[in-house]
Amino acid sequence: MTTTVRWLWAAGLCALLGLAACRPQPVPGSPGEEGSPAPAAAFAIWPEGTPEAAAAAERLAAGADPWRGDPVETALAFAREVLGWGEPEVGRVEEQPMGLTLVEVRREPGGPAVSVRVGQLVGDRWWSVDNAWGSPEHDPTVWVRDRVFELAFDLEDARNATVVVEYGDLRIEREVEHGGPLRLDLGESPHVPGYFLVLLRDGRGAVFDVVSSRLPAGDFAAG
Repeated sequence: MTTTVRWLWAAGLCALLGLAACRPQPVPGSPGEEGSPAPAAAFAIWPEGTPEAAAAAERLAAGADPWRGDPVETALAFAREVLGWGEPEVGRVEEQPMGLTLVEVRREPGGPAVSVRVGQLVGDRWWSVDNAWGSPEHDPTVWVRDRVFELAFDLEDARNATVVVEYGDLRIEREVEHGGPLRLDLGESPHVPGYFLVLLRDGRGAVFDVVSSRLPAGDFAAG
């Protein structure tokens, strides 16, 4: 993985979103507390994709999902639950600007690795996945205009891919055998933030790479 290339792509994405959209947008512990992020701002990828869903802070404070209190454990949980990696390994852990932590996670010893970026987005205490990526050659072109979502990416050495697009209660999942463009009808212009996730699979059907991005509400373009 070429971190510099990926960082340059991410920097371009930040420019399109606006710098503030690339900073962690914490959700306070009490719903409706002053300082909540604007509903339209891009938020996170996992476990919650919107500030409203992340109002689960009370549940977390009661002791649910204790791994959310640790950045590395949150990255490992993402690898297990989203990528389907049974026993992922932790590689390099790097603190980044704006309170983010980058965790390298490997599928198995000597196997493929991805970078999982996490931030304390819930109550300034519990960690969420802000972004995840692997090889830069899979970086996508994405745009959202009114009710239409379009995504194009290069499969390269992947046999196929699973594409997930989620905006609040709307979740669309598609299996693709080409890099697009994949065109989806969202039904209406998204009024809450969301994300997309591309899980690239090898010849055995196992995920070996990931492409993702948070998405703001409304129209958007990057790539």
